[in-house]
Amino acid sequence: MQNNVESHTQGPEPHTALRTALTTAAGYLALFYLALLLPNVPAVASALRTKALGYPAAVVSLAAFTLVQLLLVRYVAAITPPARIALAGSVVCLVLWILLPLTTRVMPSGLAFYIFFPWQNMLMILAAVLFGCLVSLAIREPGILFPGALVAGMVDYWGVYHGTTMYFIQAAPNVVSAVSVKMPAVSLAVPMPPSIGPGDFVFLGVFFAALYRLRMRVSTTFWLFLALLVPSLVVVLVLGIDIPALVPMAVAMVLANFGEMRLSRSEMFATLYVVLAVAGLLAVLTLVNPFRGTARQPQHPARPPAHSAPGSRP
Repeated sequence: MQNNVESHTQGPEPHTALRTALTTAAGYLALFYLALLLPNVPAVASALRTKALGYPAAVVSLAAFTLVQLLLVRYVAAITPPARIALAGSVVCLVLWILLPLTTRVMPSGLAFYIFFPWQNMLMILAAVLFGCLVSLAIREPGILFPGALVAGMVDYWGVYHGTTMYFIQAAPNVVSAVSVKMPAVSLAVPMPPSIGPGDFVFLGVFFAALYRLRMRVSTTFWLFLALLVPSLVVVLVLGIDIPALVPMAVAMVLANFGEMRLSRSEMFATLYVVLAVAGLLAVLTLVNPFRGTARQPQHPARPPAHSAPGSRP
């Protein structure tokens, strides 16, 4: 009964969602500054250099950042901005993201990093999520989300292990690193925490904005996202196995909202045909292998020696 009520409950008023989003953004920045500060406290830094404390601290930090990032996405999407506002907001955030590295011309690069790096990451999240909100306006029926989520997960998996994502990680790693949303590493004893591409936040924006507008299971989806994303990121951190973020996101989306998607028999068959067609296309692309010769490399190599400026990896 409770789930049924949730699925038909309207989201918060736009001004309430905006206030909550601003509060969450402030919490994100505070958490980021804290994570940057802790490794510079001598007593804390010495403890975090040990694996006994370093790995638990890294996992807790990873879970905390994933939670706050998802909250930020959720409440920005809850604003349900009209198309012109979503587009303008995305462009403004992207322009500010581009301009922030220029602060190194007027202040020491190290100082600029600690002041503006959290803002740069948040601006990329906001730009991607607002663009996702814009894209979500094309989704008029809940049933469209089902094939959309499945196809997104399939394409992301193919891209990471066989296609475009793998290619760009190796051909232009600096570009990929620059546009990715990063989490600060609180421990010197573990590898860099995994970064998340802007495309993943675009899809999160699409999903949450559509869920709010179509009055689907927002809270259930949110907690399933968190429950599946955190273990996936921990696997990436600890084992170094790349897990495409859209795969657990797609699974969570379908599990939480399958009953709300209201697919008819013909729509189920149409979805099956689409999935099979995409799977066939990806299989052909894998066999043809346009990216032949690109060897798999770890997506998240060991920590670089030092921070230098906004845009560098933490």
